[in-house]
Amino acid sequence: MDVIVLLLIIGISMHKAIKIILIISLTVLFSLLISCQKENKIGSINNLSDVRIIENKINRLKPLLVPDTTQNNTIDHSVSTFCFVPPNFIYYLDRYKKKIYVIVSTNGKEILSFSRPGRGPGEFKNVNLIRYFPDGMISVLDNSLRRITLFDKRGNVKQTIHTPYPLSDIAFMPNGKLLLSSFELIPNYKPLKILSINDEKIFSEFGFIIDPQVKLTERLNFSSFTKINRSLYSSMGMVKILLLPNSKDIIYSQKHPYYLLKYNIETKNFFRFDTKLPYSTDLMDEIIMDEKKESTTFIDHPSARIMAPKCLNNLILIPIFSAGSQNNFLDCYSIDGKFVKRLRIPSLDKGLEAWIVDISPALEIFVLVSAPNHFYWIERFQIDPTVFN
Repeated sequence: MDVIVLLLIIGISMHKAIKIILIISLTVLFSLLISCQKENKIGSINNLSDVRIIENKINRLKPLLVPDTTQNNTIDHSVSTFCFVPPNFIYYLDRYKKKIYVIVSTNGKEILSFSRPGRGPGEFKNVNLIRYFPDGMISVLDNSLRRITLFDKRGNVKQTIHTPYPLSDIAFMPNGKLLLSSFELIPNYKPLKILSINDEKIFSEFGFIIDPQVKLTERLNFSSFTKINRSLYSSMGMVKILLLPNSKDIIYSQKHPYYLLKYNIETKNFFRFDTKLPYSTDLMDEIIMDEKKESTTFIDHPSARIMAPKCLNNLILIPIFSAGSQNNFLDCYSIDGKFVKRLRIPSLDKGLEAWIVDISPALEIFVLVSAPNHFYWIERFQIDPTVFN
C-alpha cells in the first residue's frame, strides 16, 4: 500500500514537473515568435547568392566635363557636387572657381553661372550639396555658414534659411516645410527633423541611428554604444533622405553600416527594407578591423559605396559602386520594401571612384567620379526602359 501511495505521489510530482516544463517551453516559444514578428516588421537581411544580375540593360554614354589637361597642365572645370534639374540640366559647383554652373545634361554646353565665395546673400563658404526641389527651387546647403539658400533656376536668390547644426541632407515638403537629416553617434539620437521655412524652427524629430560597432544580429539594440572617434564617424554616418510622392512616406538610409528604412509621418510606423545583404563600405571595414575584428563577418561587400536612394517608376533605386570600379549595380525595390531586381552598371575606367549619383526621369544615370590625380567629372549611363516593363 505504501509503495502504491509513493508511486502515486511520484507520478503526481512528475506530472506537475512536466506541466511546469511544458509551460516554460511554451512561454519561451511564444517569446521567440513575438520576437520574430517584431523583427519581420523591420525586415530581414538575406544572402544575395541567389539574386540574378540582369546584364546589358544599362549602357555607358559620353561623359561630361572631363578635364582637359593638355593645355599648360590646367583644367577647365572640376565638379565638387551636382544635381539633375528637369528637363535636361545639371547644376554643379566648381571646386576651383567656387561658382555654380548650369550645363545641358546631354552635351555639357554651359548656359549659366552664378554665386561666389563669401558670407552675403547668395554667397557661400563651403557648398555641401545641391538639391532640386519640386517647386522649381535650387537649394544649396552650406554647413560652414549653417544655412540653406534657395535660388530660382536663373540663379536669383529667393530665400535664405538658417539651420541650427550641420546637415546630411535636405528635402522639400509641402506647406512651407523642409525635411532635414543630421547625424550624431549618441544614444536615442533622432536623425530626421521637420523645419518650418517661415520661422526656421524645428518642430518634429524622429528616426534612429544604428551603431556600426554592434554585430549584425545586435544592430537593433541601442542600449550600448561603443567608443569611437566621433569626428571621423560624423563625417561618415551621413543619413540620406527621400520623400516619396505621397509626401507621407520618408525613405532614409545610413551609410555606415548601410540600412534602408521607410517612415510614415501619419502612422509613425517604421519599416526596414529587405536589402538582401548587409551593405557596407571600405571605410567602415577599416574601422571595424581596428576596433572589433569579430564584427567583420557581416561585411559581404567591404569595398562597395552605396549611393542615396532615388524614386522612379514606382521603384526605389539604389546605385552601388565598388572601389575597384568593376562590380557596379542598380538595386531596385518596390515602394513597400520588396527586392525586385539587380541591374549591372557598366564598369568605370580603372582608378575612377564614384561619389555622387543622380538619376533623371528619362532614366539617365549621372555619376560624379574622381581620378587618382584628383580630377573630377560626370560619367553618364542610360537605362533601357524596357527593363521596368
